[in-house]
Amino acid sequence: MIALVVLLAGCVSAPSAPVRDKLDADTGSTVTVLKDPLELVNAPEHRGGRGIEFAYLAPFETDQMGAHTLLLWVLVPNDVSTSSPPVIHCDDKPVELSVRAGGLGELDLAEPPYEAPYPWSTSWYFALTDPALACFAQAHVVTLEIPDAAGEPAQFRIETAAKATGFPSLQAFVAHRGN
Repeated sequence: MIALVVLLAGCVSAPSAPVRDKLDADTGSTVTVLKDPLELVNAPEHRGGRGIEFAYLAPFETDQMGAHTLLLWVLVPNDVSTSSPPVIHCDDKPVELSVRAGGLGELDLAEPPYEAPYPWSTSWYFALTDPALACFAQAHVVTLEIPDAAGEPAQFRIETAAKATGFPSLQAFVAHRGN
């Protein structure tokens, strides 16, 4: 009986970690990413005639031979502006982050840190600060605002569960970095 319990216990897999390191083989950079990015849904009052759409947000860190760079990946649907970066809010406060233009090569990457869930989307990369990451990790609400193709504001948001503080995957990312 004990052997059966031990055998069955070995078959139960532990949940996968919310943060992982992967190697960008073409550049030699180690990239720390979340298992799953945060998924933000467009707010009903900003939906207009469109159906439900999603935006995504996730931190990542590159390590190129000991040089660490903390960044934020944001993915928005293609029917919103590709020329105006989104404004990101942590709770009700706008977060000032500088856009990293110039493509993946400037980020020491050959491949994007996250796979786009759909091909008709636009990725933005921002230099992320430790205080901004800490704010996102402890926030109750994170929102993105960006003009749509007609110039009207489109808003995407994610909220924590009732009575919860922060987003566990972002908290795990912070802990993984040792902050």
